[in-house]
Amino acid sequence: MKSRALGGLLLSLSLWLPPLDAAHVSFKVVGGGGLVSGGDYNVGVKGWNEWFRDFHDRVSGGLEPLDRSLEGEAAVAYELNSIFSAGLAVGLRGMTAEGEASGVTRLLDLTFETRERLLARIQAVPLTVFCSARIPLGERVRLAVEAGIENAWNRLTFESVSESEGFLPSREKYSLSARTQSLGLRAAAGVEIALFRGLAFVAEICGRSVKPGSFTGSYERSGDILGLAFGESGDGHSLWFYQQQIGGKTYTLLAFGPSAPATAAAGSSRQATLGLSGVSLRLGVRYSL
Repeated sequence: MKSRALGGLLLSLSLWLPPLDAAHVSFKVVGGGGLVSGGDYNVGVKGWNEWFRDFHDRVSGGLEPLDRSLEGEAAVAYELNSIFSAGLAVGLRGMTAEGEASGVTRLLDLTFETRERLLARIQAVPLTVFCSARIPLGERVRLAVEAGIENAWNRLTFESVSESEGFLPSREKYSLSARTQSLGLRAAAGVEIALFRGLAFVAEICGRSVKPGSFTGSYERSGDILGLAFGESGDGHSLWFYQQQIGGKTYTLLAFGPSAPATAAAGSSRQATLGLSGVSLRLGVRYSL
């Protein structure tokens, strides 16, 4: 559905454009980094860190939120007149969050040392149809504003490692891989400074509003308990967002699996969504034929 909508927009744009003239074509290459909202993932990580601190001693570290991105993009645009252009852009966006927490917990006279590590990685390939305006501010400077529709193909990877030492030594590694597609809006504003004929330096701030929705993927699980190894793999697992009451306090948590944990509070669980909306600073060049 999302691909057909974008395809229809591209067809409409091609029918509206006048006959192409290479002299009206420009190319732009930019790269940079920024912040992303993270959505349910960041809320769950915050709740997990709170639970871990409440029930462990000598806590060190913590899980990290998914809140930063690196990106690059190449675009081609056709000038409709001296101000307005329309074009197509393809990019690559990467987001990674990796954190580790360790602590000690006690049960009767027994001591357990626990380490938890969680890695989240998202790789996105966005395709954007846009319209832009480049307004002269002086002989060599232009104000550039842009708005468009972004369709992105996202690859999601999660890896969780739990280790316990003491009376019951154990280790478990879990990984989940999934793909999803997202449709959203984006806008950018910045300046272009002419360097010499046809080439300009570009600095812009780009914001986007996009949510890839829930997802289901393939998983692998392996480890050992008291020296006994186990392992399994399959499909149909998701990331779950839920609340759980522990010791009279409610925590918002995340879990991987085919369904939410049985300990989830009634009516609180759902498949987690990742908020990929955000803002970024990008630098690059524009070349006009």
